[in-house]
Amino acid sequence: MRVAIAADNEQTIAAHTGRCQGFVIYDIDNAEAKKVEYRINNMTQHGQGHAHGHGHGGGQSCGQHGHGPGQSTHSHRGLLDALDDCQMLVARGMGPRLVYDLEQCGIEVFFSMERDVEKAAEALAKGELQANPRGSSCSHGH
Repeated sequence: MRVAIAADNEQTIAAHTGRCQGFVIYDIDNAEAKKVEYRINNMTQHGQGHAHGHGHGGGQSCGQHGHGPGQSTHSHRGLLDALDDCQMLVARGMGPRLVYDLEQCGIEVFFSMERDVEKAAEALAKGELQANPRGSSCSHGH
């Protein structure tokens, strides 16, 4: 299984996925986690430094949701495309729309309170990573 971990650097799990600096990618197999690569977050508008991250577009598809009639859409398409080879995303927090879009595209979201990327990957590989029972889906004004 290929897993992405939202990170502020290659060691610390980001508090907010959309604003993370990148994603540490691991392959999990036979209770072992093997680091594959670090992907810099240039795929979200938050990650690119845009305050609200709203894109303008027409139809909705996997990763793109509308805010209402006549309003802009907020697309997670770049992020979903960048993680399309992953089956899971480990994070500490993200907005509910991103959770929905990831799940619609077949990427399981796993919320954890762990802050260390490597410890999280190793614990996940062994089936020992503790889920955050309260969840970490946040609303940040979109």
